[in-house]
Amino acid sequence: MCRDPTRTTDRYKIQTGGRTVTTDLCDQDAAPIVELMEKIKKVSPGQKTRGMARVATMEEIEALKKARK
Repeated sequence: MCRDPTRTTDRYKIQTGGRTVTTDLCDQDAAPIVELMEKIKKVSPGQKTRGMARVATMEEIEALKKARK
């Protein structure tokens, strides 16, 4: 929570592991969160990152199986 009452804030809601945190942050305090969100947005849907499993549709899985035969 931004402690400077003169700054405008935006509300951020973060959810992980069944826990939700909601807070109002100014641009300066929110910078690390915004940077993280930009990095996540740049990851293409099929691209793997550390700790991230690739997600595929059933059709993609079946096509991969047929291609291996």
